[in-house]
Amino acid sequence: MKIEELCERYAYPIEFKEKMQYLFSRVKESEIDSILATYGSAETLRFKELSSVLDELSMKYNESRYTFNLFALVCLLPRLLKEFEKQGVPQNIALNTIGDIRYKYQECVNVHGVVGVSVWDGWYEQFLKLKLLQIGRLQYEYECFLFDRYEKDGKVVVKGDDVLSVHIPATGTPLRIEDVLESYERAKVFFAKRFEGKQMTFICWSWLLNPDNETIMDENSNIIRFKRTYEIINREEYPDYNVLAPWIFGRKNVGDLEPLETDTSLQKRIKAHLRKGGKLGRGYGVFFA
Repeated sequence: MKIEELCERYAYPIEFKEKMQYLFSRVKESEIDSILATYGSAETLRFKELSSVLDELSMKYNESRYTFNLFALVCLLPRLLKEFEKQGVPQNIALNTIGDIRYKYQECVNVHGVVGVSVWDGWYEQFLKLKLLQIGRLQYEYECFLFDRYEKDGKVVVKGDDVLSVHIPATGTPLRIEDVLESYERAKVFFAKRFEGKQMTFICWSWLLNPDNETIMDENSNIIRFKRTYEIINREEYPDYNVLAPWIFGRKNVGDLEPLETDTSLQKRIKAHLRKGGKLGRGYGVFFA
């Protein structure tokens, strides 16, 4: 997939196109080959080696490592698309999944002011290994159940069992409950073969599932409707609201709340909650297919 096609399909801005074209004009073909050599297939990905190569290139060309993360993903896209095809992933799911790079690009620009991808370790290793897929509005990742046991209506999941971890990508579109439910149904069909008749369990460990959201947000909000598709079995309170600042306020550190500008009703409600001494956190939710 060429840069022009990426820009057209995923609505990248001109800054992305110009930066990638600039790097392709400067980085030597042998150095691009060193990136490609780490990803012969999903099974043979040498992620630590890839990261080391990117460290060296970012220093050599005096560019942010975030920028070279993005450059590497663009270089590797043709091989990634072949991996999707080899593993029988439908093209619509493959192309939808690749959209994650666009979302992480925008997050990096908003938070760090850099054309690049700041999320890397762990996340993009799973991405390149095809262990993270986007089906409709939501993303799914293979994980193991973290807690001792959960049981409902005769169905049981215990610590170490395979589960599907649900992620909510920042696509810039509303998290409509209709799209959420459609994604769940499509995921059930797609992952049925993987679970081979065993219990399929969905989990989500997110600030969107924070039980306190019930008092912060309108009960008919998209976030509350999404939260109520799960049973919350654990929670964690964040000591500092800046942990969530990039996702809620689009910046790395909020600082003083008083002058903080709020553009959305969600930002206004959360700011009011924090000004009253409230905390933010996340919840661990579960439901059975």
